[in-house]
Amino acid sequence: MMKKIILSFIILIIASMSLFPQPNINNYLKMVAAGKIDEVKMALPDLLASYPDDPGVKLLHGVVIDDAFKALDIYKDIVKNYPDNQWAENAYWRIIQFYAVIGDTSQAQLYLERFRQSFPSSEYLAPSTDIVTSAKKIAKLNSKSKQINTEKSAPIKTVSEQQTKDAVEYYGLQVAIYRSKEKANAEKENYIKQRLYTEVIEKIVDDEIMYAVVIGNYTSRQSAELAKPIVEQQCNCKPIILKK
Repeated sequence: MMKKIILSFIILIIASMSLFPQPNINNYLKMVAAGKIDEVKMALPDLLASYPDDPGVKLLHGVVIDDAFKALDIYKDIVKNYPDNQWAENAYWRIIQFYAVIGDTSQAQLYLERFRQSFPSSEYLAPSTDIVTSAKKIAKLNSKSKQINTEKSAPIKTVSEQQTKDAVEYYGLQVAIYRSKEKANAEKENYIKQRLYTEVIEKIVDDEIMYAVVIGNYTSRQSAELAKPIVEQQCNCKPIILKK
């Protein structure tokens, strides 16, 4: 009798597992990448209710949440409490992106070292290293710029011109473009207040001088592409990759 009860219990567990399969987080992430964020947001409450402690669901929550700083807390929770889980790898990459984008190179480097120790063979290590290296270069250039106090007289593309001298291709994420230089600079200051590295770059569009507001400085198009989700959360827009 007892064996029958145990067997029935096991069958019940298996049946319940088939009725409530684990969510395919990769599919949801692909939907986000395809711009179907609203659809994922609609599915998220049920996922959180059914799998409140699943690190993959937590990661998905961080990816679609509008507040990038709250998303950062979610990613940190994943790497702290689920350090060996497959989604901790993805969370590390997003933490490093975040700190690199806002220019906090010390935290970016710290999490990069932890990431390397935890996942030495990760495919995300190369772009993570790239984005941290790029952020450090920008911080160094900005530090030199402050020392010589060129803020008032510096041409719009001072940083980019220095990078051109170094014969390195850089990319940024264009979040807005204006006919007015003053409006572009005002928008730039708004993003700087959010601790985002931002510059205004002059462009020629249909034979007209325009002023693009550009966030970030990446040494590869791939790194810029991977940083887009974080910038999207901050600008509430669809950034365009711009080669500087």
